[in-house]
Amino acid sequence: MKEYSNRIPPDTLSALTNYLEQKHQENTTFSFHQDNKEFLNQLRIIFKDIPEIVDSLKEDSYIVTRKVNKANSKVAFCPHFDNYSSTILIPLKVPDSKFNGDIILWENARKTPSNVISHMISKLYFQNKIATKKLVKMFNEGKNFTRHSVKPGSFVQFDGFVGLHFNLNVDSGERMSLLIHNDKKFANTFIVKMIEKYSQYSVKPK
Repeated sequence: MKEYSNRIPPDTLSALTNYLEQKHQENTTFSFHQDNKEFLNQLRIIFKDIPEIVDSLKEDSYIVTRKVNKANSKVAFCPHFDNYSSTILIPLKVPDSKFNGDIILWENARKTPSNVISHMISKLYFQNKIATKKLVKMFNEGKNFTRHSVKPGSFVQFDGFVGLHFNLNVDSGERMSLLIHNDKKFANTFIVKMIEKYSQYSVKPK
C-alpha cells in the first residue's frame, strides 16, 4: 500500500465532499458511478491539481462512494479480493472513535491468478462465513493483516486483486469514502461480470 499524505487541500476536499454528498444515493451504503461521463468529468475538475488521482480517472474506472454508520456497519468484517489490481481509497469523513471503519489489508495474500477459474476458486476459498471468522480472528491476533488509518486530505493506493482486505465497523458518527478502481482482470469473462453484478445487488437496500 502506498500512502499520499496531506495531498488534498482543504478547499478541494470540501468541494469533493459537497459534490459526492449530492450524488450519493440516499439510504444506501454504496453508490456506483461507472459509465457516468458527467460524474467523471466533474471529478477531473475537482482533482485537476492532483495528478496521482486525475490520471487514474479513466472511462472504464469503477468508481464507488461508500457511507457507513453504526446502523449499517454489517458491511464490515467481510474479507475479499477485488476484480481490480489498482484501488485508490480517498476518505472524506472519518469518525473520531476506536472503530471508525479503517481499512484492514493483508498484502499479497494470494499469488496473482493465472486465469478466471483460479481467481474464482480462491475467492470462494477466502470469501465464506467459515473463512471470515478465521481471518478476522487472525487480524485480532495481530497476524498477517495491517490496519491503515488514513485521514481526510490523504489517500492510499493498493492492489486489491491480490491483497485481501476488509473494513472495520463504525461505532459512532459516519464514515464516507471515494474508491476508484482500475485495471480490471479477466474483464470480458462471464464469471467476472456476474461477480460484479451480484456484488452490486447484494449491497442494495432490501
